[in-house]
Amino acid sequence: MQEAIRIGIGGAIGAGKTSLIELLCRRFARRIDMSAIFCDPYSDHDAAYLRNQGVLASKRILSVQLGSEIHLKGSINREMIEQAIQHQQRQLPKLELILIESPGDGRELSFHPGAIDASIFVIDSSVSDRILHKGGSGIANSDLLLINKIDRCRNQQSRINLHTEDAIHWRGAQPFVFCSLTSSPRLEALETFIDEKVALVRSCPVSEELVPW
Repeated sequence: MQEAIRIGIGGAIGAGKTSLIELLCRRFARRIDMSAIFCDPYSDHDAAYLRNQGVLASKRILSVQLGSEIHLKGSINREMIEQAIQHQQRQLPKLELILIESPGDGRELSFHPGAIDASIFVIDSSVSDRILHKGGSGIANSDLLLINKIDRCRNQQSRINLHTEDAIHWRGAQPFVFCSLTSSPRLEALETFIDEKVALVRSCPVSEELVPW
């Protein structure tokens, strides 16, 4: 049984996390063995939405309702996420990729560092022209930053210039991508990012059993 790559997807409520997962499933499900886990305080709304889209089989979509234990020492409850991951890996022994959606983070990346292998952080650029200006761990430290809904911004080029300046300030050489997930998603950089992570799984020998967390 192989260990799938775990990619955490963070961002504020409404930034486009679920749209991103839907898009990734549409683009990759035919060639990558994948699953999606949604973390939410009390609802399985996002998981139900993805099931209704028919982009993954229902058994590949899991909802983790964190309730009042949503955060543990400043991060999303690692134990509950780990149990969900282990469940999916046992149900789907050839699993290569698990997408894990956080319940909504503002500007912070609230996954416990040990719970994921890589992170994507999504922001809604239409909210404010200074959305990146104040930074945050999600903006600064995620492996890939998606600056979404750029098509909804007034003075689009001016907004792009400003966001670019702020993103470079916080991220240095770390990658960031402008996108419009629901209208005209051009995400070659994102696809390359996913392919590179999955290639790591395919290059590793398959273990006989999962190592308990």
